[in-house]
Amino acid sequence: MDDDDNETAFFATPSIELQGAIEAYLKAGGVIHHISIGVSGAGSDPWKHEGEVEDIETTRARKVEHLKELIAKGAGISALQYSLRMNKRELRRMAVEQNVKIPYSRPIPGSPPARHPRRAPLEKVVDDEIAGTIMHLGQLGHSPMEIAQALSIRVRQVWIIAKEYKFTLITPTENE
Repeated sequence: MDDDDNETAFFATPSIELQGAIEAYLKAGGVIHHISIGVSGAGSDPWKHEGEVEDIETTRARKVEHLKELIAKGAGISALQYSLRMNKRELRRMAVEQNVKIPYSRPIPGSPPARHPRRAPLEKVVDDEIAGTIMHLGQLGHSPMEIAQALSIRVRQVWIIAKEYKFTLITPTENE
């Protein structure tokens, strides 16, 4: 006998204990759904009972009520997406149909300031003397990092000045 025949024989003849359990289950009102081998049961859910079937309108009504509750609490679009399991377009469409406005995120009053304050924007006006110094140090073989440290400016400013004055700087990989 093949292994397949052994499996079929094993499943075809359940033990006496299993047969008793199956009969008790059926007497208590249980239902056993038989699915043929090789056939997918994706079309129907055997665990869902007839009374539990929820139609589209009921689901939509439940989501509309939940949407209104969450919006009343101040939930934003991301929280609504997560709670209702819907995309932004569907949420906005449902909100427009129900004449409800989805609030945008607002800062919490009394919240701590940002950890990293924004830096001042890079200065557009460049002194010719600084540009000349950068060009001179660059020709001597100093890296942009060394030039920035020597002039007490940021490396990004060194690169911008080099670009504006149309000269190239030697990068560390070119030195090697």
